[in-house]
Amino acid sequence: ANPETWVGMDAYLSVVCFNTVEGGKKNAPKPMSWKDLTNPAYAGSIVMPNPASSGTGYLTVAAWLQIMGEEAGWKFMDELHKNVAVYTHSGSAPCVQAAKGERMIGIGFDMRGAREKTAGAPIDLILPKEGAGWEMEVSGIVKGRPNVAAAKLVQDWVASQGANELYGKYYAIVAHPGVKAAPPNYPEGADKAMVKNDLDWMATNRDR
Repeated sequence: ANPETWVGMDAYLSVVCFNTVEGGKKNAPKPMSWKDLTNPAYAGSIVMPNPASSGTGYLTVAAWLQIMGEEAGWKFMDELHKNVAVYTHSGSAPCVQAAKGERMIGIGFDMRGAREKTAGAPIDLILPKEGAGWEMEVSGIVKGRPNVAAAKLVQDWVASQGANELYGKYYAIVAHPGVKAAPPNYPEGADKAMVKNDLDWMATNRDR
């Protein structure tokens, strides 16, 4: 829009957190794609966020339907459901459970997985080859509210290089073009894995 009404801050993606120790116990292969997760070797070993309560769950399901198409996407989820042990309310819980060895595989979001791996968890973070769902965090001033002058100061800072350098300690993808974020143990190629969101599709299907 011109003039702009909000500014981007950072983005995060859906990933697969694979516990290599638990996978080894069951002689299960490391998944490289979303469709790999329907392998019967993972029966009862996958945890993912509920898309009705978790933004991470929603962006993941939305990406599946956009990547695969409606019919194939729902069929994939029917098959995946056979391997899912539980659906969590939290988007961070799946990678945490995988990190602790409570589950072999957690479908979660990138930064939580990287954090658990940095803390020493035996997990690999996988960006499925079909692409990954993502979400952008933004900031704006609510129209009609008091203290606009102070809010503008905050917004100027939000868009600054210094603020983006702070975001870059926790997120691999930030808005400022002059900031190259490199959080530890983050999977390579995240910017290329981001599914091109179909905004018309998302608006139509948001409340399904």
